[in-house]
Amino acid sequence: GQDYSDINNFWIRKGDEIIKNDISPLVEDLDKLPFPDYSIFGYFKRAGQGEIVPRFIFSRGCPFNCAYCCNHVFKKIYAGRGRYLRFMSVERALEEIRLIKKEYNFRHFKIDDDTFSLNKNWVLEFCDRYSKEFDMSFECNVRIGAVDKETLAALKKAGCDLIKVGLETGNEALRKYILGRNISNDDIIELFDLAKEIGILTFSFNMIGIPGETKQTIKETIDLNAKIRPDFMQVTAFYPYPGTVLGEQC
Repeated sequence: GQDYSDINNFWIRKGDEIIKNDISPLVEDLDKLPFPDYSIFGYFKRAGQGEIVPRFIFSRGCPFNCAYCCNHVFKKIYAGRGRYLRFMSVERALEEIRLIKKEYNFRHFKIDDDTFSLNKNWVLEFCDRYSKEFDMSFECNVRIGAVDKETLAALKKAGCDLIKVGLETGNEALRKYILGRNISNDDIIELFDLAKEIGILTFSFNMIGIPGETKQTIKETIDLNAKIRPDFMQVTAFYPYPGTVLGEQC
């Protein structure tokens, strides 16, 4: 029953007036944030009726500026409001896993951080401590150029059985100049070969219909996947999110 019209980060309509409140500074110490209340989500209510697969996020923000993604927009909005890329401590991440494991029966989980592999020291510490406490498999996203053999070996030893990787397109020019991802096909092939050598399953993310796409570039995406042979893959149609670089161009 209280007035909420002065809460930061909210824009609120009152009659014909739109109240545009200021943006709060970013919370840089993620350990100070409470854990999400997973009990409000329906899929956790299935506990006891079949296996559930929780999803965790241990960081906030992304340092990259992919033209189709929201992060470069958020960085502008939050400029001067604190450090954009932030990681919670390894202990806090393990504490959250402990909490959810205690409340819900699961044997596998997903780590949804866009940049999970970016902070190598964090990942190595997490894998070392996780493997000493838990015996559960998990999957995570890794970025090409931000993961090496040592990191993949540590992930494998800790129980990671699947890495998910964004290729987006098999055409290097589209990937670099349209999507803003300066990653070569050789880099992609090297990572997938390395994952196979270490024994981790792979998943490729692909987009079609990006600006400049042709039948030939779609075939290049197909050919690249045929070469790296991911164990799983996803193909989605490009959508121009308003406010992003590609959204504005479209």
